[in-house]
Amino acid sequence: GLATLKGLAYARRLPLVGASSLAACALEGPIGPTLYAVASVKRNELYLAKFRRVSPSAPPSELGETISLTVDACLSEFQKDADACILGPAVPVILERLRAAGVAAERILLDIAVPRAANLARLLPPLGGLTYEQEKVFALEPAYLRGSAAEENPQFPPIAGESPRARIKEAEEGEKP
Repeated sequence: GLATLKGLAYARRLPLVGASSLAACALEGPIGPTLYAVASVKRNELYLAKFRRVSPSAPPSELGETISLTVDACLSEFQKDADACILGPAVPVILERLRAAGVAAERILLDIAVPRAANLARLLPPLGGLTYEQEKVFALEPAYLRGSAAEENPQFPPIAGESPRARIKEAEEGEKP
């Protein structure tokens, strides 16, 4: 999808910027509690980003980095925060596990599973101030947190050249991975 948008932006000389789909989901969450926005990564893992909304007009504040962790680790962390709510594209996938863990129904925001286009637009800078910059269009990439299954398969060693993991955000010294 992003490759298609980049091609169109290049061909038409249009500006292109990215926005977090998990932040867009959090824009629909309630004001006050910690919002656990989750997306399925497969292999029994989730991407987790925590947010808090403080007003209806402000974008949600991100509470730390987006991380990848197992479903069990996510549920364990979520249950420690008694007032938190969970939302995002992975909620329908893990719904039965949430119910089996005894999570109260009002903390599961099942109707906020897909980010609305209007919310993605609210996270972007004002369109009037954007200009086409070829380097920025080419540099835009998804925020990868880990390699794909193919990249991590030990039966297929990497091809000589640039590491396929070059685009994955590495933890800074002192940060947890």
